[in-house]
Amino acid sequence: MTLKDNHNTLIARGRLNRANSQIIPLPITPEQGLSAKPEAGQPGSKVLGQVIFFSLLVLLLLTAIPYGTGQIWWKALFVILAFTLAILWTIEGLLKGSWATGGGSLLLPPIILAAFSFVQTIPLRTAQGAIGGVNGSLWYAISADPQATRFFVLQLLGLTISGALLFRYASSEAHPKS
Repeated sequence: MTLKDNHNTLIARGRLNRANSQIIPLPITPEQGLSAKPEAGQPGSKVLGQVIFFSLLVLLLLTAIPYGTGQIWWKALFVILAFTLAILWTIEGLLKGSWATGGGSLLLPPIILAAFSFVQTIPLRTAQGAIGGVNGSLWYAISADPQATRFFVLQLLGLTISGALLFRYASSEAHPKS
């Protein structure tokens, strides 16, 4: 059935008014229309995606050497910037309508490890009173140092977020091969 036949059928069924109906030629065929990928999202999403990509590159370059020194403030700065980029990624996803990153099989183990580590910081019970002659409360958690374990969880989530952003913005599949 051609487009002209379909048009005449709709007129015959009373769904189109003959006086106001026109056949508008399409710039592409219907088969091409199914395979064509339109630009999704608003214009600002492309710019925001580029900002996130270059910020991620700068983040990785600027924190690689100081992160290896073991100073806590460099690690905290990395975590803060990684979560800031995650917030920008969320805004970009809202504008574009997609949060797909890929690499789920590589991102799932660190997320599970972070959840397992966080569970170790949850207190099972607390004890009040004098313990060894000192008044205070003990925090009975599986972790010997719950604060350090929670900071480890934040670091691991920051690294996982950075990996997810690398999968999203540095993937070669997004760029056509020539």
